[in-house]
Amino acid sequence: MRRDGDVAAYMWFLLCQKTLAGVNAQVEAGKLQLSQAMSPQQLSEAERKATEWLTDNKKKESHFVVEIDKDHKRAAGAARS
Repeated sequence: MRRDGDVAAYMWFLLCQKTLAGVNAQVEAGKLQLSQAMSPQQLSEAERKATEWLTDNKKKESHFVVEIDKDHKRAAGAARS
């Protein structure tokens, strides 16, 4: 049985996958270029600060959660904070 919602959900998964693949490559290239000019201490400090930021902001950010209904093979999204 075909549902229009399934097509839209799958389309969004594909768009995210294709978009993020390009972004991830750019991020890795940028990190590599920058890291070559940084000391080990600077790299450690950056890692620590990133971890702290994520920990501090995890409580504040909202998430869009996708749950897969395996019996009906569809994705359902819900915003959560």
